[in-house]
Amino acid sequence: MKEIRPAKEIIGVEPSVGYEWDAGWVPEASAFRRVRIAVRKLNEKEWQIHATGYRGAVRLGTDRETPILILPCETCAKAFALDLVHGRGYSYCAEHGTVFDETQLFDGTLVVLVVAMNLSYRNWIYLGEDARNKVCWTARLILDGKITWHDAISAWERVAQSCAEFRTAIDVWYVEIARLRTGGEKHGEDTNS
Repeated sequence: MKEIRPAKEIIGVEPSVGYEWDAGWVPEASAFRRVRIAVRKLNEKEWQIHATGYRGAVRLGTDRETPILILPCETCAKAFALDLVHGRGYSYCAEHGTVFDETQLFDGTLVVLVVAMNLSYRNWIYLGEDARNKVCWTARLILDGKITWHDAISAWERVAQSCAEFRTAIDVWYVEIARLRTGGEKHGEDTNS
């Protein structure tokens, strides 16, 4: 586990309001990163973790940043953001030794996935329960390490390009994710060899 220390301890200066720290991109180590996760100091007692979706250099959606969580501690916020990027248990707060609860990590993973899919809050509400459950199930698989961010997002990119209707795209994507989870045939592989 990586220990996260406060910025003041590292650079010798207390960060001012508006200070922003990059936790990284999802999927990590991919040429086509889609979601930037960052931490911003809102005031002396609040640090916000947020996600911003991109396709190349262009921001996705109408929401410039989607808030994930607000925490009272700088290093807890940074550790949480790193856990979203790299996986549960990647880092911890030097001061509090924080281990985040399952609900916070699931909600954060879901927000990042929804941002990667370019879904606004309004579109999320109108999706319908079945489609929302499929997206939630995929977020659970990512959080549990059954599939990677890269697999989920690249499967979505492939499917979204070929399906005209959004709900149909989610249904086809769900089948792709199920195939990835079970270790079955991956998109584009030759199964005749």
